[in-house]
Amino acid sequence: MFAESWFIPFAMLPGVSMLIMSTSIRLSNVHSRVMDMPKAERLKQKGYVEHQLRRGHLFRNVLVCLYSAIALFVISALFAYVNSNWGVDVARFFEITLFVAVLCVLAAAVQLIYESFLALRTIKKLCGFFEEN
Repeated sequence: MFAESWFIPFAMLPGVSMLIMSTSIRLSNVHSRVMDMPKAERLKQKGYVEHQLRRGHLFRNVLVCLYSAIALFVISALFAYVNSNWGVDVARFFEITLFVAVLCVLAAAVQLIYESFLALRTIKKLCGFFEEN
């Protein structure tokens, strides 16, 4: 059973990679929104800029979690390979690294959910539909 499990972490990589791509694009959009504003406009719209910075920090944290998850998935696959092909008992290390990798993806997902609420709040505020609830 364990001999075939080396591919399980690799099965997670495409999904995590897609999250990295979309989050990187969203971080780039936040950066462009702030940096394309003239300096005088940035000083006038300090609340908007601070909000974009908060979103940027969230995206950075998400990317750190996702990059960590990829590294941990690869390490766990290596542990599984070593266990099945070299006979070294590292099954516990495989399980731990795989578990921590999944936790990293979960942490990233929670932060992306939070950011989506922030983005919707900004849209409502900019459109004049914001209610303080």
